[in-house]
Amino acid sequence: MLIYDLDFQSLTELFRSWNQPAYRAKQIWQGLYQHLYNSPDEFTNLPKSMRERLSKELDFTPSNQ
Repeated sequence: MLIYDLDFQSLTELFRSWNQPAYRAKQIWQGLYQHLYNSPDEFTNLPKSMRERLSKELDFTPSNQ
């Protein structure tokens, strides 16, 4: 699933389903749209286990259409 296809509410729900606090969605949102991160490795404010899960379950590279 492409992370950019998720709105803020969807991110919040996803992280709740992963048993993560809701504030993780805000951290991700800020990283994507304020800091322009394009890789889970850039989210140094997240635990390593969270960055690994993001990498496995979400795509950060939009395909060219």
